[in-house]
Order: sequence, then structure tokens, then C-alpha cells
Amino acid sequence: MRPTGSKAELEARRRRAVAMLQEGLGVCEVARRVGVWPGSVTRWNQAYQGAGEEGLKAKRHPGRKARLSDEDRQRLGDLLLQGPLAHGYK
Repeated sequence: MRPTGSKAELEARRRRAVAMLQEGLGVCEVARRVGVWPGSVTRWNQAYQGAGEEGLKAKRHPGRKARLSDEDRQRLGDLLLQGPLAHGYK
């Protein structure tokens, strides 16, 4: 489940957590202050160690592939705009 907050807010939280770790705070203390699980702090720190600031950026979650083509979506939109009467509904 995605945490609440904008992309920028979530990235800022990750940077704050890594900064606290660099100041010498422990993983559990950082997690408590930031409001996340210790495993998240550890994962963020590993990402930072491996890729620097780039490792803390939000990643795209593409989700399920669309079942309708762009052409089908346009056609559906046009049909919906015609309304129910145009298609035999009362």
C-alpha cells in the first residue's frame, strides 16, 4: 500500500531518514521519528548507499496494462457522450 503524501514529500522523508542515520541515530530511532517501519529505513539506506540521491527517488508503479486500445477508449467516450437514449435506453 502506498503511503500518504506527494511524491516530493515521500522523497523528502527518505532523505530526512538517511540524514538522521548519517548523524548517528539508530535505525529504530529514525523509524520512530519518521513514522515508518525500521525495515523501510534500512531499505532506504541501502538504496542511498547503492545509488546516492537517485536511489531515494520515487519509482513508477505502472499497474495493470489497459485492456482497451486508445481507439477503443475514444470510441467508448464518444458513445457515452451520446447518452442512453441514443442506444435504446429510457
